[in-house]
This record gives sequence, structure tokens and C-alpha cells, in this order.
Amino acid sequence: MSAAEIGDYFDWACSRPGVILDESQDHRPAFHASSGLMSDVSSFLLEYLALDRPILYLEVEDGPGLNDDGEVRRAFEIARDEAAIRAFIEEVVRGRDLRAEVRRATTPEFLFGLDGQAGHRVMAHVVEAVLQEGARRPGGRPPKSEARVQEQAAAAAFWRDCADSRLAPPDYYDRQESVLRERILPRLPEGAEVLDLGCGDGRFTMVLAERAAGVQGVDLSPILIQAARARAGDAADRVRFEEGDIRTFRPQRPFGVVACMGVFSAMITESSFEQLVNVLDRSLAPDGRLILKDTLSTRDEAELIDTVEYTALYRPRRRYEAALEKRGLVQEVAIQLGESEGRVNILSLWRRRSTAGLSAQAA
Repeated sequence: MSAAEIGDYFDWACSRPGVILDESQDHRPAFHASSGLMSDVSSFLLEYLALDRPILYLEVEDGPGLNDDGEVRRAFEIARDEAAIRAFIEEVVRGRDLRAEVRRATTPEFLFGLDGQAGHRVMAHVVEAVLQEGARRPGGRPPKSEARVQEQAAAAAFWRDCADSRLAPPDYYDRQESVLRERILPRLPEGAEVLDLGCGDGRFTMVLAERAAGVQGVDLSPILIQAARARAGDAADRVRFEEGDIRTFRPQRPFGVVACMGVFSAMITESSFEQLVNVLDRSLAPDGRLILKDTLSTRDEAELIDTVEYTALYRPRRRYEAALEKRGLVQEVAIQLGESEGRVNILSLWRRRSTAGLSAQAA
């Protein structure tokens, strides 16, 4: 296709009712929002299997055909003409999935480890190998690596058993609620689906619910989740809370608003920090908003706090923000909630950089 033909096609697609042209670099939000897939030869035919939803393979006469993975075609419905395409769409609209059993039986042959723990297995393998290598050297295991792993375990244990997530005076949390309601809430899209990771007892989740169509809160502590459910009260039909490790959270759909407040300081190791950044990236819709609140170091080095009560790591602000900017996020608002020597507590609002903006910058 020439540049003019591509432009004409884009104009045609954008003018059609019911058509959304997704130009984002990450296709996962579109996958999660969909009810089925229609595709000719592409890697999507395999990737989409992980969602366990209907797939239609558009087989083109005299086309390239499938490669060595061609046996997977038995998991798909196949269309060679418009009538077959229309029939597939009708079945999806009716909620029917004619090849579900065959597809589910076929999927394990082509996709492995779909339990959401593959990254953790890789990380555990690497950590174990590093520690074992250190044990074979004079002086024993590498002290820093071992210490950070132990510190991460201690931080996770503290929050898992936590019955009260408030570590600061009450007026600090009153200010957080006030700033959240007055300066962040008006900037959020009204009627969005909201995800609150590390929701605690649900106090700030319920503030976000004031502008949301539905809210899902996730926290490691079963005690705090129980308190959050009690707080939801009559709103329990649209504000749901569940117990879980947010580092391994797998969103079933993208969210228009994702909140993660007071959590990053509990990510002691760099691998756990990256894990959480990945979860936020996967959970956020292409045009979504991200709300963060964290205590950050104003120095060049991270500061580890290891008390009898809890363990926390305060990262340099520039390194923290750079990790988010690397994922295509732009900071819209940064509000200082508190400050002490060498540390600052920031409540911030981020949005994804638009593909149009990236194209303009590239031009």
C-alpha cells in the first residue's frame, strides 16, 4: 500500500461506526477488552490462545499459510468467505464458543506455564543460582544480594500480617484524602473502571469510587481486606476487594484509572520494583491515568529503613520517575504531602503519552 492508500484506509476505518483503530504499541489492552479474535496469518493466533476466547482464522487463498505451528489451526474456526465471518460474529454476539473444548485441549501444546508465575520462576532460578555461586566462594554468599532478598521477605511478611497500614499521624492521611478528592479526582475520567493496588483498609479506594463506575481493590493483608469490605457497605456491588500479592496480579481487562499509593517503598529488591512497574503497565488502559503516592529520597542513593516494625526502601526521586517515563508515562500533577531530611512524600498523577505525541516528536 502506498502512503496515500494507507491514509485513505485510516480515514475509512475511523469513520466507520463501531470501529476503533488501535495504534498503541501494546496490543494487550485490546486483547483483554475483546470478546474474540479474527486474524489472518500472524503471531496473534498463538498469543490470543492465552485468553481462552473464540478465534477465527481468516484463511486466504494462495496466501502464505501457517508455519510449523500449523497444527494449532484445529483450535480455530476457519473462514474463507464473508458468510463464514458473519456467522462467527453472530456466534460471539450470542456468547457461544463452538470450539472451546478443542481449543482448551490444544492450547497446552503451544503455550506453556499459563499460571502467571513464569517470571517468578525465572527470577527464583536466577536468585538461587547467584546465592549458590556465592556460597562456593571464600567468604560465603554475596552479603548484599542475600540481605536484600531477606529484607524483601521481611517487608512482605509485615504487610501480609498488617492490621493497620497507617504509619504516620492521622492528620497526614486526612491531608492525603483532601488532596486526592480536591486535586486528583476532578482530573480523572468520569465513570471509569478503577483498580486500587495495595488498597489497605479501603479508605482511599472509596474516595476513588465517588467518580468511578466500578472499583477493584487488591491487598496482601487478609485483615485489611476484611476491613475494606466492611467499609464498602452498600457499595459492595460496584466496589470489590480481594486478597492477593499485587506483584503477581494479572488484570483481566485494562483499567481507565489505576492507583498504587504507599506501596513502592515496600519493594526492596530491584526485581520486585520492576515487577510492580510491569503490573501497573499491564493494568493501565492506553488512555488511562495512574495515581501514585510514595516516599522518595532526594539524594542520589536509595535509603533503606529497617526497623523492628517494618522494612522500607526509599528510592531516589529521579530514578523512580525515570522508570515510569520509560514506560511512556507523563507526570501531570505532583503534590508534596510531607518532607523530612533527605526525603519527600509525593502524591502524583500520570497519564500515558499519546501515540500522536510520539509521532509528532519523531517527525
